Amino acid sequence: DWSSGKLQRVARSALSAESIQAVESLDAAVIIRAVISWIQNAPTKDVELVLLTDSKSLVDCLKGKGNPRERRLKVDLAYIAEGLLCGQWKVQWVPSEKMLADVLTKTRKKGNV
Repeated sequence: DWSSGKLQRVARSALSAESIQAVESLDAAVIIRAVISWIQNAPTKDVELVLLTDSKSLVDCLKGKGNPRERRLKVDLAYIAEGLLCGQWKVQWVPSEKMLADVLTKTRKKGNV
């Protein structure tokens, strides 16, 4: 999701904000995948979904390396992890310098264009 805006609920940490946005993006991507599959008359599984994130903590939690305390955050992480286990999507970490969406939402230092 290439937009910047206010989250629908309060995020108490950067990890929480990243997971909220990841869930919203994956929900939208599932719908878009269904439309693409319908247009192409192809099975949904033939359209791969990959969530690109520059949040190392999100990727670490999905690999079981973190233990978040927030209940809502645990639910979001469980939703993303379930989709990973079922093969609905993949999650890939991308360094912040390579994250294309940041160009739309963050200011850069001079010379880092």
